[in-house]
Amino acid sequence: MQLEKVVVACTKMLHWRGAVNVRRNDSVVVGEFGTENVSILIVHTMNKKLCTELVLNPEVHYEIVYSTSSFQARQRMKQLSNVRLLPWRLVLLEPPAHRLSPTFHVCSTAERHELHESYGDVTLFPKMLGTDAMAMYMNFKQGQIVRVEWRGSIYYRLVQ
Repeated sequence: MQLEKVVVACTKMLHWRGAVNVRRNDSVVVGEFGTENVSILIVHTMNKKLCTELVLNPEVHYEIVYSTSSFQARQRMKQLSNVRLLPWRLVLLEPPAHRLSPTFHVCSTAERHELHESYGDVTLFPKMLGTDAMAMYMNFKQGQIVRVEWRGSIYYRLVQ
């Protein structure tokens, strides 16, 4: 039952991110974003054995959603550049769906250029850490500028 809730939550997460197409089966959810695909593997316990048995394609971006994990398993998976780890509790929380949550949008190249023209050096913008719950949920990348809309006001954050 819990696994099915996580699969549904992962599907919603990919839709929040703007996936064009989402496919799912028992413990894998795949989101298509134009030319890029994201595969979400859902595991209950991530341990060292699972990490050694898991064969990952280096050209695909993976997110592993786990309930419990060992420290060694997390450290081993963090070494891979195409793998991100997300705990179940973050995925089930669905931060964008909360009524008090502001809306977040990644600025396009044109918007980024306009911000540079208007405000100068964008690297001086307030920071949003890549470990922030919303940054992890929405898969913001380091160096992106995020427009935050909150109660009629607009704020900008640079993802670190």
